[in-house]
Amino acid sequence: MKKKKYDDDDGRRIANMSDVQINTFGFGYTPKRRRFNSPYHENKKPIQNEYANVAPLTKKETRFMMFRAMFAALGIAMIFIAGAALFILFCIYIWFR
Repeated sequence: MKKKKYDDDDGRRIANMSDVQINTFGFGYTPKRRRFNSPYHENKKPIQNEYANVAPLTKKETRFMMFRAMFAALGIAMIFIAGAALFILFCIYIWFR
């Protein structure tokens, strides 16, 4: 396929696009990985995870946390549903009369 030639293209490079790659979302900038022997990474140490020594949750604890989060979300949803119902009742009985 022949490269297109544009009238207003003078051949100058505006931005170096050699580092642009397709990331997992299908778009955007993903920088190339750098080698760890570069001067930038010379004094860097691996990040210590502060939760590395914490025991994983049991199935019972995980289920408990999931249900608590679900009930919290349902409580917020009920507030929005009640507000919508009050708005509809206001429209029916007061505004549209």
